[in-house]
Order: sequence, then structure tokens, then C-alpha cells
Amino acid sequence: MSATEHCSPESLPPLYETLDPDALDNLIESWEKNTARQSGQVSFEYSNSLVTVDDHDSILVEARSESLDTV
Repeated sequence: MSATEHCSPESLPPLYETLDPDALDNLIESWEKNTARQSGQVSFEYSNSLVTVDDHDSILVEARSESLDTV
């Protein structure tokens, strides 16, 4: 994340202030239990980036120039 935003990791806000880690764990557990589901992903805005995590352990971080609320 810090490499995408060209800053030090310490300058980023704590991730738990943006995303509930227990909720993310519960979501991933539900993916694993649902055999009828073909695939899944979750995206969220963190700092100035859009983070997408999928069920194949892939994490994509994209720099954002504006908030998702304004798109």
C-alpha cells in the first residue's frame, strides 16, 4: 500500500479503522463454505487507494485520485 501511495507505512491510518477484520474473516469463511459459489471478491477504499481481495488470494491495490463517494 505504501509503495502505491509513495509514502511510509507509518503514515497510513490503521487498517482496522477502515475495515472490520472480523467481518472480512467472516466473509472469507462464508466463501469457503459455499460450494455453489463460483468466485468472490471484496473491494474497499483505504487511504487513497482501492483495495480488491478475491477468493484466489489475490490482492490488487489501485491508487485513487478521488473518493469513491464522489464517483
